[in-house]
Amino acid sequence: MIDKDALLPVLRAAAGLSAPQISQFEDITLHETKPMPDGRVVTRFRYGFNQDGHSQYDKTLDFGGQASFHPDSGWKVDFMCIRDIGDAAVYARPPSLRRCTADEMN
Repeated sequence: MIDKDALLPVLRAAAGLSAPQISQFEDITLHETKPMPDGRVVTRFRYGFNQDGHSQYDKTLDFGGQASFHPDSGWKVDFMCIRDIGDAAVYARPPSLRRCTADEMN
């Protein structure tokens, strides 16, 4: 079982976001979680952050990627990309983040 609460701060940091404030929401969906021979657990994820859940305008940020957990060192983002940025979202994208390719969108 993966502790999503431990993974969320790592994803926020990789995306250049802070913890959600009033009217902001986040969600994570995990896909294809598998143990590796070296003791790590690798999972593909989809992370969404809504900058204003009550706005009539689309202020969502949608990311995808892969993260790994090692018992000795904790969570690490292997790669993360931007799936979508809402039309009204205000987001200063970290230089390390790029748009997802078509293969990474699935």
